[in-house]
Amino acid sequence: MSSLRCRNLPALALCLILSAGCSKASKAKSLLGGANRDFQAQKYDQAESEYKSVLRLSQRDPVAIRQLGFIYFEEGRSRPAFQCLQEALRLDPTNTEAQLKMAEIYIGGGDSTNGLKQLELVLQADPGNQDALILLAQVSPANGLSSVRQRLEAQLRKGGTGAAACYSALGWIDLRMQNSKDAQANFQKASELDPKLVSPCLGMAEVCSLRKDGEGFAEALQKAVELSPIRSSIRLKYAEL
Repeated sequence: MSSLRCRNLPALALCLILSAGCSKASKAKSLLGGANRDFQAQKYDQAESEYKSVLRLSQRDPVAIRQLGFIYFEEGRSRPAFQCLQEALRLDPTNTEAQLKMAEIYIGGGDSTNGLKQLELVLQADPGNQDALILLAQVSPANGLSSVRQRLEAQLRKGGTGAAACYSALGWIDLRMQNSKDAQANFQKASELDPKLVSPCLGMAEVCSLRKDGEGFAEALQKAVELSPIRSSIRLKYAEL
């Protein structure tokens, strides 16, 4: 009898290990679901804590790593955002949302070359990506603006979603070419098509600034702030103006 018990011990130990592993995975999954819900509700402090708890249970969970990067990005914490997104892209190299955030971090840090490379990866996978099209118009070299304009106009001819972003991007090109009249028309068209798009509001603020229209500048900027996430860098930068 004693010998039988001894023979059963390894099997019992294996069952306990497997049970603990299943329990750990189940807990991580539950935490991840709650963290995602808090992230969508812009409860970033709570979501950050929950994603970190997920990583304590599953150190290389790609969703938790990526979402932490998104939180840090939204809050303007560029260094930890870059680190998390870099790791997230190692685990999932084709995630366009992570690529887009990396592009913005590169561009914000003055590295437009790597920023443009990331944007091209996004647009290869998703030619109508709104944020990528707008960024492309804002940071492409001046001698490449003509080809960017052609690209945007071709995208508009295709129809479908993304028209508002295309008009906003055309507005930014007009601004860079010092054509404030056409810029205003394109920004207004973008806002008509998508009243929740932040980019044309910021563009209109630039137009008003060029025209020394203080009231219009404040109104456009206030609208951009209201449309931005609660703890986004735009709110942090402009909320008190």
